[in-house]
Amino acid sequence: MNNETIDLYSSNRIEYIKEIQKELKQSYPSDNGLKIPEILMLNFANNYKANTNNNFQQFWYYDYGVDNPQELLTSLKNRNFICIASAKNCLKYLKLIELKNLLKELGLKTNGKKEELIVRIIDNTNDEWLDKKIIERNYELTELGLNELKENEYVMYFHKIKFKYAMSVWWMNHQLHKQPKKTFRDVMWGEFNKRIQDAMERIKVGDYSSYIRLKSQMCDFLLEEDKFETALILLTESTYFDVNVYCKPYFKNRDFNEYSRSTENDIFNVKRFEVIKTKTNCSDNAFFEKLKSAFDRYFFKEPIMSSADLSGIILLLINNEYDKIEYLLNKLKSELK
Repeated sequence: MNNETIDLYSSNRIEYIKEIQKELKQSYPSDNGLKIPEILMLNFANNYKANTNNNFQQFWYYDYGVDNPQELLTSLKNRNFICIASAKNCLKYLKLIELKNLLKELGLKTNGKKEELIVRIIDNTNDEWLDKKIIERNYELTELGLNELKENEYVMYFHKIKFKYAMSVWWMNHQLHKQPKKTFRDVMWGEFNKRIQDAMERIKVGDYSSYIRLKSQMCDFLLEEDKFETALILLTESTYFDVNVYCKPYFKNRDFNEYSRSTENDIFNVKRFEVIKTKTNCSDNAFFEKLKSAFDRYFFKEPIMSSADLSGIILLLINNEYDKIEYLLNKLKSELK
């Protein structure tokens, strides 16, 4: 990386941090007065020590504009959202080797799972002994902190998924302020449906890409809630149009190996279908019928394959029966010529 590239990267990074800090300044506090980074810190608080220097992850600064995470911990403790854990409660944060060393001092067995070692230590010691041995204490949440984290689940949710659905924690913060009676998942579902309306307008000019992507995202969202039957309907719709709109070049101009790699990973959504099949405890025959029935709901002028063929390919891919897939795809390919 040359100096010019480094300067450009640094400049973009600085602008990005400024934007994050602007988002933080414009965000709304929770009912208890906590901003997004403070709520997030409640989730991570028990990973940090109360009486030593902590190494904080870079995301505090680069994703949330926090210059000094330690100040967040101190502030949360002063406001009774977190407290310093007892020596006994800190045992679960010790490494396995540290627990074994304590057991050796006690002249006790060191074999077993971590939970067993902790119980063994507690059963053979008292608080005074543990206080002397475990000097560095972790933070833990108070009841106030636990309730705050539960009431603002969206913060941790968006920290985990980042921009998977092109929605951010900052955006959600504003939406929940506008719609205080809705859950964050209700807000997300409403946003999906708004985007679908826009995507349907683009279909009129032959662009299915946004519609297909959104249906897949809505499927993933429903899978998070274990709503497998509804997720299957959305997934079959996404797959049906993806195959019929965008697959013909693969069939006509490329060899099977390249086609197979592409469709297995993307177009046929095999992993998603496999999750639904497993979670609904469907046999191959039952899942085939379920797929075919779902695909029969949709219509496309001059479809690339029938609902039965499409259902069969998905099931074969789930079962890794590539020889049968190749035979079927080559048959379909010859019919397109």
